[in-house]
Amino acid sequence: MPDSSSGLLDRSRTIAGPGYNRWLVPPAALAIHLAIGQAYAFSVFNKPLGSLLSGDPAHPAPDDWTPGQ
Repeated sequence: MPDSSSGLLDRSRTIAGPGYNRWLVPPAALAIHLAIGQAYAFSVFNKPLGSLLSGDPAHPAPDDWTPGQ
């Protein structure tokens, strides 16, 4: 069995140093989750936007608009 005193999960490697600001982690995690969620949230509005811009709510056209508009 390998020596665990210098392993990846050694206590000296898992505890943050004295100058580490742990309050920077939640805002960074929130920013990442918001950025990733933006792509999933857009899919909710994709069909209603197509219906609104095509003029026919029953048949939204895919070429009615582009994200750059």
